[in-house]
Amino acid sequence: MMVAFESLASHWLYRREPETHLVSKLCRAAAWVLAIYFFAKMTDITLSGKLGLIFNGKWQSDLFIVEVLVSTIIPAVLFFIPKYRSNSKAHWIGSSMVVIGMVLNRVDVGGLAMLDSTASYTPSWMEIAISLGVVSASVLVFLFAIENFNVWDIRPEDPESHPHKLPSFDYSSRTWLGIPSAASLTKHTLAFVLSFAVGMALMSGNRLHAEGIDQITVKPATAVDSLCDTLCINGNRDDQFVEFSHAGHISSIGKDSCWVCHHLTLPGEKLSSCWECHTSMYREVDFFRHDWHASSSGANLKCDDCHTTGVTRTSQTAKKCTACHPAYKFPADDQNAAKEYYIPSYVDAMHKLCVSCHTVEAKEIKDKPNLALCSTCHRTGTPPALKAGMKWDVTLPHFDNVVLPETGLNNK
Repeated sequence: MMVAFESLASHWLYRREPETHLVSKLCRAAAWVLAIYFFAKMTDITLSGKLGLIFNGKWQSDLFIVEVLVSTIIPAVLFFIPKYRSNSKAHWIGSSMVVIGMVLNRVDVGGLAMLDSTASYTPSWMEIAISLGVVSASVLVFLFAIENFNVWDIRPEDPESHPHKLPSFDYSSRTWLGIPSAASLTKHTLAFVLSFAVGMALMSGNRLHAEGIDQITVKPATAVDSLCDTLCINGNRDDQFVEFSHAGHISSIGKDSCWVCHHLTLPGEKLSSCWECHTSMYREVDFFRHDWHASSSGANLKCDDCHTTGVTRTSQTAKKCTACHPAYKFPADDQNAAKEYYIPSYVDAMHKLCVSCHTVEAKEIKDKPNLALCSTCHRTGTPPALKAGMKWDVTLPHFDNVVLPETGLNNK
């Protein structure tokens, strides 16, 4: 029946008279095939003791009866009658019913009949698109064979392209899209826009939703050894830690170069740790803590205590930190640090400091070419010395992607 349907469809598409005498022979054979199929199906149902389910009045039973009538009984009876077996319209009706009935069978068995079961399944748009693509590819192959191989005695041609065809005007209601090249570009662009719109409409809304970067407070590093020399840096407690040897870095950088890492300390402190200023794991931080200085629970300062009246209030026009903290000294090589109102997040600050230095050292130290790679410093799992009696306070979510400084190397 599928062959008969394809024959009728191709003759209609290429405006040719249907080969009724050949299709009639196919329909006569199809009538017997459908009869045998129906007999085998009913025999199998009877032997399995399920025959009574066909007439139990449920919607599944009614659906089965409709399926058998459309796909088998009506087409078989139609093609057993010689009068209709030789009629082109009957060919269309019978072959279409068989095709639709077989498709309905697959829909019933694989979909509708499973609605009452505990498991549910709905094809995704990608599965539907792939199925339609396979069918479309098969149709294109079939049409290519019709147009390029000697399937018919006379090759199909468009009557409008005949050299003796008299010219005629097109419908006045049709819109002219310009010359063929412009019209083709317009149609393809419209098809792309529509396809893109459909794809965006079918895309899951959860994947397009974001609430920004989560606020995760940085945790201080933990000493690994009893001398507190080696530190376990694990700011968000996700166990992607870095073991940092303080003595080893001092020997590499120099005893008088503490400011390279401790570039700016809090007032009254000799050396502040990174986490004390860069308090947010992934967000920029208010370095000056303006809210704390202006709040009643903090420094309780008024605007005029720091800002001159009549002058635009900015960090550049405000009083210097040393006006209130005369003993506070800035490192000589980092005088501009206090001018920045916001400082980078903990992750960005650590990577900018560490990776930038490691990139330079990797070129100078011959036996450590991978010094700037992530895997060189970052480890997975808790250090053995910290396992006993320690439980990390994990804060979700964890992030696998961080912002690295511009070093010219691919450190991902």
